[in-house]
Amino acid sequence: MPNWIVAERAYDLPRNIALLDTNVLIALANPRDGNHEHTVGALDLGEYNWAVPHACLIEAWNMLVGRERRTDLAYALMQWVLTPGQVILVGDAIEPVSAAHTYSQAFKIDLVDASLIDLATRISRECGMHPAVQIATYDTGDFVRFFGRADLSFNVYDMLNTSSTADTD
Repeated sequence: MPNWIVAERAYDLPRNIALLDTNVLIALANPRDGNHEHTVGALDLGEYNWAVPHACLIEAWNMLVGRERRTDLAYALMQWVLTPGQVILVGDAIEPVSAAHTYSQAFKIDLVDASLIDLATRISRECGMHPAVQIATYDTGDFVRFFGRADLSFNVYDMLNTSSTADTD
């Protein structure tokens, strides 16, 4: 049986990183989305270095192509993500799906949200980030429920009012 070797990847991450949730990517890509203009403005504020996790990019692609039937928007989103200097594309070569699955079951949240919590927690702890990594989202509810738990390390950046749980640290 052949061996497939997946090399580790080192990321040079800035301290002010924020992971973009799928709903932010959809709002950015789709001019008809009610949050489109706000998203463009919020991303241009320069407050954070934006990062796009692989799981969110894949979920956004599937929503744009599947639900919206807008392959053109999906390709435009990919072009934006892959343009040097726009965002940092992050993810493990093989995502630690088992940890996200555990969070998803325990917290009763979807797998992509669980993977965001896991990724933000791992980056925050392994890189000694304080304040912890931001998760930028329009759907703060699932994330705020778990913010502040001792076993997790992340902040929630509310895209709607451009505020963060880190502001309360």
